[in-house]
Amino acid sequence: MSNPFAACVDDDLPRENRVNVALKEGMADKHSGLSTLDPHLSPLGNYWDELNNDILEEDGDLDNPPPIR
Repeated sequence: MSNPFAACVDDDLPRENRVNVALKEGMADKHSGLSTLDPHLSPLGNYWDELNNDILEEDGDLDNPPPIR
């Protein structure tokens, strides 16, 4: 995909694909599971935080989050 930001917010793509694009493009840190971009400057805005929260909620453990797959 020519625009990695578009791939990260494309709801038609599976969550894993969006996360993999974010990791590949350096928009996320695979060790912390957090975005390395300032959310105020990012074209993704707060979307990345919402994506992280969705991942944690699906895995069911907000106190001990798993690494991004």
